[in-house]
Amino acid sequence: MVSENLKFPPIFTFPLTIVVILTSQWPDVYGNLKVEWGDEYEVLERVGAVILNPRGQMDKNKTGKASSAAFYEMARDKDENAPFHEQDPTQGYAINWEQAGVGAGITLTHEDFLFSQTMNMAEKVGGLGLTVALREEHEIAVRMRYAGDTTFNNVSGKAVNIAIADTLALLSDAHTIAFNTALTDDNDLDTIPFNRGNLKAGIAKPKKFRTDKGLKLVGGKYNTIITSDSEDMAFAVDEVVHSKLDPDTGTNKKNSLADRGMKHVGLAGLLQDGTGALDETGEFYWFVADLKRSEFFKKQAEKVTPKFPKFDMSDPNLEISGDHKVTNRGTWAHFIRRYHFIVGSLATAVG
Repeated sequence: MVSENLKFPPIFTFPLTIVVILTSQWPDVYGNLKVEWGDEYEVLERVGAVILNPRGQMDKNKTGKASSAAFYEMARDKDENAPFHEQDPTQGYAINWEQAGVGAGITLTHEDFLFSQTMNMAEKVGGLGLTVALREEHEIAVRMRYAGDTTFNNVSGKAVNIAIADTLALLSDAHTIAFNTALTDDNDLDTIPFNRGNLKAGIAKPKKFRTDKGLKLVGGKYNTIITSDSEDMAFAVDEVVHSKLDPDTGTNKKNSLADRGMKHVGLAGLLQDGTGALDETGEFYWFVADLKRSEFFKKQAEKVTPKFPKFDMSDPNLEISGDHKVTNRGTWAHFIRRYHFIVGSLATAVG
């Protein structure tokens, strides 16, 4: 006989309570998720953006044409009672551009709402913002990665035409002059590696550019070095730009190009191919640019913003269920009109 003291206590059953996100709670959840999106999208440093021409980026036109007049002649003497010399500017090369949408989406699942998995939601939404931010940077860097080509295949498998307005690659030995095709400019440093002597040659090269009248460009400051963000290139540029020793004699002679305003931009995208896969082809590419005269343009019809689901708020106690999409997109076009602002080398090693 079992003692009364050894009897098992009765088993009590409790109803299983699931704390579902209600419509009354959605505004707070939505607000926090939008902050998470912005933390990823806004915080990512836009290194490549410094290469873009800052003028007139917002544009509601789907397509357009960017052109420039051929350079004017030098001003002539103005003799007393004589008419002014009449300039005759000529239409230069033009390039057509077309904006296209770029975007990504994620799903906030039924289970996310059912189990109040706000941390899981935050990770999904934060990553969504990062995807488009990375694409923006890639769109710029890929033009440098394929500076010797006129096309590349992008992350969506599409063939993209990146020829500049004269139909040639950004770097070319034979950029033609619109008014006189017998004249050519060469902004291709071929494959010479980056070092002090070759940097000097790169800075000097634009001073030999010709216009339709054979005049040299004046007033340019080619003081921005653009490379990949590899450590080899970072150290190579630092040794040249920030060195205090004379590299030729080893004497303690101040030799800092940084004091002359020389800057360095390291693009992560130069270590990727057009699809975004890791690729070392462009690791040792280097460019020298006058970014105040940048001909790299961006047209943008809509800034990137997240689009969250909307719910009927008439019943604050309505349980949110089912799968719901969050998307973000931007609509833009990138193109390089002319070559005058940049010279470069598709080097295969550091000097």
